Amino acid sequence: MKNFYVTTPIYYVNGDPHIGTLYTALAADIIARYKKLNGKKVFFLTGTDEHAEKVEEAAKKSGVKTEKYVDLMSKRFKEAFKSMNVSYDRFIRTTDNDHVKTVLEFYKKVYNKGDIYKGFYEGWYCVSCETFWTEKELKDCKCPDCGKSVKMLKEETYFFKQSKYQKEIIKHIRDNPDFIKPKARKNEILSFLKQPLRDLSITRTTFKFGIPVPGDEKHVLYVWFDALINYLTAAGYPGKKYTNLWPANFQLMGKEIIRFHCITWPAMLLSAGVELPETIFAHGWWTVEGKKMSKSVGNVVHPAEFCRKHKVPVDTMRYFLFRQMPFGSDGDFSEAQFIERVNNELASELGNLVSRSIVLIDKYSNSEVPAGIADVKLKNKYAQMLKNYHSEMNKLDYYNALNTVFKFVHLVNKYISDKEPWKLSDGGELHNVLFTLAQCINAVSCLIYPFMPETSEEIDTQLGKGKGYNKNFDNIKRNVKIKKGKILFPRISR
Repeated sequence: MKNFYVTTPIYYVNGDPHIGTLYTALAADIIARYKKLNGKKVFFLTGTDEHAEKVEEAAKKSGVKTEKYVDLMSKRFKEAFKSMNVSYDRFIRTTDNDHVKTVLEFYKKVYNKGDIYKGFYEGWYCVSCETFWTEKELKDCKCPDCGKSVKMLKEETYFFKQSKYQKEIIKHIRDNPDFIKPKARKNEILSFLKQPLRDLSITRTTFKFGIPVPGDEKHVLYVWFDALINYLTAAGYPGKKYTNLWPANFQLMGKEIIRFHCITWPAMLLSAGVELPETIFAHGWWTVEGKKMSKSVGNVVHPAEFCRKHKVPVDTMRYFLFRQMPFGSDGDFSEAQFIERVNNELASELGNLVSRSIVLIDKYSNSEVPAGIADVKLKNKYAQMLKNYHSEMNKLDYYNALNTVFKFVHLVNKYISDKEPWKLSDGGELHNVLFTLAQCINAVSCLIYPFMPETSEEIDTQLGKGKGYNKNFDNIKRNVKIKKGKILFPRISR
């Protein structure tokens, strides 16, 4: 059976990881954890893109050799991912030996197909975006994507005939509604493809830190032709078993690199005779307090540091990023809104529900889940909610998946207030209420796990029960010992 395969882009190592970097990695981590919980064999790939002119320039500025620089920066990315509990299966680097070998194999296949030719390129080049632009495409004589200065470049280069595959790419997009998501990004690509595609310059002679072109080693392969192939490297291409992973189920990225993934990448795969990925999903950008993130402005958010500053677990950040805006849209990071969500939703709603439930069982049932019968109305509400939740998660609709969970959390809190178990006498009805609460918080623990794994594991510890969807409200057996634990979400002082 084919494994579930999810990828992030591989990240440039010319700067430290931040909220924008980690957002994609966390989105991939969430679906990976969710699929694993549902019994799927999962492979989650992330990593660093180390062959680029701007990386070579960054190394020079740092005063170290490029090889040492990329080693140090790659380590920083791994540490950042670990700090936010990103549970990848492989961290790939474009300097990895197996990747270099795969790129050369892929290049030869495309070359032998007649889809690579030598020529000269002259045009405006943005080092930051690794992209050529025509005079028309520039905005105020600057890169239309990043706004940075461009330089006129004329050099001998090898071209990839991506124009040859334009009609085939358009047909694939139209025939496969889920190929590009969300819909706005799909429309953007189809609009771009109304104009004739230019062939892609895939080599450079202006820097050396890259994979040399076979038979013409003064050229190194251009970053996109090198980098995109990492998804096949990790799958084991061109070995016979690479289809155990490929095609990828979800390839996640920021919207700024969607053209390379939705046009160049499909063209490369079609040339090599490799199946296209199932879904390419491009999310939006984060601003901070209404402003673009910038080192010079000093408003770059580093998630783990931000959580340490406020003395809250990193799960609060994992929650906030996917509760604040629909995945796929642009969003704004606001410290005030972060504090409000932690205090009013995580502390007052979820944390309070778990704490109240455990305290009530501890106090009125001798720290044991009593023999009771689950409330039928709540059980039915949960069944419908679970159906919606699965549908939303499989569409990467994280925003509504969390909405669904927290509507249920609110219902259970209301159930406690309505039933007032502290006023009930020992016996039947009290036992039913306490039994229902144990089942409810066990259910919620499983649902929040992809988003807040440490919180989920703490709830499980307090309940004495591991993961599993509580489909019949009977996961927590009668007479199971519970134990009070730490406060899940400390409130943040304003």
